[in-house]
Amino acid sequence: MVKVLAVLLGMKDTHTARYVWRSVKSPRGRIEMLRVLLQEAPENIDAEDHYDFILSEFSRINSRRNDFVHGQWYTDILGSGAVMLAKLNTDPHGFGFHAAEPVELKELQTLQADIGELHRFINMWVIPAFGPRQLSEHPPPPSEPDPD
Repeated sequence: MVKVLAVLLGMKDTHTARYVWRSVKSPRGRIEMLRVLLQEAPENIDAEDHYDFILSEFSRINSRRNDFVHGQWYTDILGSGAVMLAKLNTDPHGFGFHAAEPVELKELQTLQADIGELHRFINMWVIPAFGPRQLSEHPPPPSEPDPD
């Protein structure tokens, strides 16, 4: 998504875009920032539709990711041994096990595959948008993981 931000900001590389991206901590804030750049910045008025798809897909994937990351996990040790998940805010009293549902490994694998597909789509459509500009592939400093 740093590459998308760099394109929408009209930057020559992703190095500076990385600092902007990391300064916005909330995924919702990041999505809103990208949407504003896409819809309101004059230089992006004629941007192709695939940017809308990228933002929608990022939002959808982030929502699914949040279910797994912020939900409450349980194991049905008295029954089937199934791994159970209560999605965030399913029980106002914090007793998520009443609302927990089994999670299949396939669900996590599908999420991982969807993340990979979005990454490939971004590389296919966004990188060429740089045209004569070149994306800098400078690695981030060692203390900062690469968000791509």
